[in-house]
Amino acid sequence: GVNYTRDELDARRARVAAWYGKLQARDAARNYTAFFSTVDSRRLYSHDKSSRFFWPPGSVLASSLLSGYANVQRLADLQLSLVAALNGEVLEMPALLTEEAHALFHDFRKAVRSLVDEVAVFQTGLFSPTARNAQDLLVLSGLYVAYGDLNDVWNAYAYALRHDDEAEVEALEKQIHKAWKALKDRQRAALVPDVAHRLREGMRPPCLL
Repeated sequence: GVNYTRDELDARRARVAAWYGKLQARDAARNYTAFFSTVDSRRLYSHDKSSRFFWPPGSVLASSLLSGYANVQRLADLQLSLVAALNGEVLEMPALLTEEAHALFHDFRKAVRSLVDEVAVFQTGLFSPTARNAQDLLVLSGLYVAYGDLNDVWNAYAYALRHDDEAEVEALEKQIHKAWKALKDRQRAALVPDVAHRLREGMRPPCLL
């Protein structure tokens, strides 16, 4: 992990506290309880700052003609396509030390996380409850955790680099190289595009949603 100085830790805590205060004020102003108690089934609401990992620009949009689960299935299908597309790009990266490489690494992690989070929320509503689906979802959730662990090491490396800690930079570079090679080997063996394809085919039938 990263060892911050007291001043750095206090500054980061202050920024988090300020952000949390704004979030609470915004939630109170929007009165989400009243909003969800008066749902209009004939109207869809869009988010003007939607993440590209959720309903990306130019993609198929949610439909008021479908159930909530069916719409989330459409979203999951898009995300699985993105995971499969990014998989080849990240596996081609020989190293992970540059900002550009880390950005692509982080994009793959977020693409996997978006799907894993939806499965956690909607449980068995998205995919048929088969052993094959369960195993494939376990593969993706395992990769998400592994990417998160390596991301923590990369952040510690970036911090050491900013603070000219040459010994720590050298040690973390070696750790990142070794971990990235092992993670790529694991990811290749998992055949992620095949996993994504099977999961897209393994959605629950619409009639059961």
